[in-house]
Amino acid sequence: MKRLFCLCLILISSCSSYKKDMKIQHEIAVNSIFAAEFVEGTDDIPLADGMQKIDGEENLNFDLPSGNIIAISYRSDSKLNEIKDFYIDTLPQMGWVSVDNDIANNSKINFKRDGEKLEIEFVKEKGGNMVKFYATL
Repeated sequence: MKRLFCLCLILISSCSSYKKDMKIQHEIAVNSIFAAEFVEGTDDIPLADGMQKIDGEENLNFDLPSGNIIAISYRSDSKLNEIKDFYIDTLPQMGWVSVDNDIANNSKINFKRDGEKLEIEFVKEKGGNMVKFYATL
């Protein structure tokens, strides 16, 4: 009986430790691996290098009791495929899950995480590319 009790304590302790380790790993990823800047209105969607916010009427950020609604645009001189690859590689490390993404379609990628939704749209323009973020957080 003592052995069973000890085994249960060890198992409970290791589960708690695992959960704590996962949280620490997430915090390390947020704070040190990725850029120091994040998409405006978020605290853990990293901003790819070289992106600059476009000021204008398209941008909005609503704080609601149920969460935030964000629509914000950035301009970049980087290739859209490079930016897209950055988010496809980075966001899963932040807990986001890719959903309904057609790899051949370069114009949008979608993610979800714990009831949150994120859509990133890529628009090729003369004089720089535009990346639009639509999120319900």
